[in-house]
Amino acid sequence: MLQAAAACDKSAKLLTHRIESQKGSASVGSANDLKYKAELEEFSLSRYESATEILKKNNSPNEILDAADSYRIAGKKEQAQELYNQLVSEFKLTEAGTNYCYAQLFTLQEKQDEARSYYRKMAEEYKKVAELKMGSGSASWHDWYLTAQSYRGANDFQETMKAEDIAALMYVQENPMVIASSPSVLSSAPAVSKEEAKKEAE
Repeated sequence: MLQAAAACDKSAKLLTHRIESQKGSASVGSANDLKYKAELEEFSLSRYESATEILKKNNSPNEILDAADSYRIAGKKEQAQELYNQLVSEFKLTEAGTNYCYAQLFTLQEKQDEARSYYRKMAEEYKKVAELKMGSGSASWHDWYLTAQSYRGANDFQETMKAEDIAALMYVQENPMVIASSPSVLSSAPAVSKEEAKKEAE
């Protein structure tokens, strides 16, 4: 439930979009943003359509969470809130899963202070896990991506950028074939060692 709570089907694409935009011109960045928004709208529609199918089955918490996120991404607030409430009231979730559901509930209810509080709890937990895994050499870019997304929800943009930078550096190292196929990504995100990424984390 820890990873499922904040995992995004397009996380790699979203991170690649950020890398491509960082050192491009303003016009290129704008074009990338428009392309990203169009893809997100298409993605939202597909997630909404899939949610109905998901809920026809006997569902596990992860499947209900996927449906709740699908409704939220598609802008179906009432359906999403109903499912997040179901998760926290009917299932024994992990701490991260509970924090995630409450963060989404308060966001949908436009209670931003409460939502940011739960996002910060998530961010601190994800960061702790990422740092422990970094120390043992088992961290991945996705650990830092989850940390960044949680800090973004908490409106802590300084910590968001730090975590995103580490995620981007590690993504390059872990996905050399993907980077090699995209010259703009290659030029804007130099390959670094795990030691350099670890220093960035500190």
